[in-house]
Amino acid sequence: MKKTNSLASARARKKAGKLLKKQQWPEARLALQALCRIAPEDHGAWRDLGEVCAALGDMAGAEQAWQRALALQAELPQVHLHLARLYAAGGRWAQAEPHLRACLEHNPADTEALAKLALTLEAQGRLGEAEALYRRELAVDAGRVAATLGLGRVVR
Repeated sequence: MKKTNSLASARARKKAGKLLKKQQWPEARLALQALCRIAPEDHGAWRDLGEVCAALGDMAGAEQAWQRALALQAELPQVHLHLARLYAAGGRWAQAEPHLRACLEHNPADTEALAKLALTLEAQGRLGEAEALYRRELAVDAGRVAATLGLGRVVR
C-alpha cells in the first residue's frame, strides 16, 4: 500500500509541477488538491496550493492551505510572508504580526518583512516600535524611500 501511495504521490507531484510551470492555475489547483489528498503530510504541496489559490483570487483557500503547510513545517519563512501579506491586505494587523516576526527570525535583514512589520505596528498605533523598525530597515538599505516616509510619519 505504501509503495502504491508513493507512486501516486510522485505522479501527482509531477503533473502539478508541469501545470505550475505553465501557469495553468485552475488545473494546477486540481492537481495540487489531489496531491494533498494523497500526501497530506507534504508541506510543499500545501504551500504551492496556497500560492495557486492566491493566484486565482481564492484568498480563503490560500489562507487555509498556508496554515496547513505551517502546521506541518513551522520553519517556512515564505509561507509566513504570504500569510502576513494576506492579513495586512485585509487590515488584520494583529494576525500579520506574528508571521512577520517569524520571517525576521529566519532572516533579520529581510527588508520586506521589516517594512511590513513597521507598517503593521504603525497601523496598531505602536509608533515607537514602528520607528525602531523603520530605522532598522534603513540601516539595511538606506535607499528605501518607503521606510524614510514611514519614519517621517511616526516621528513626532
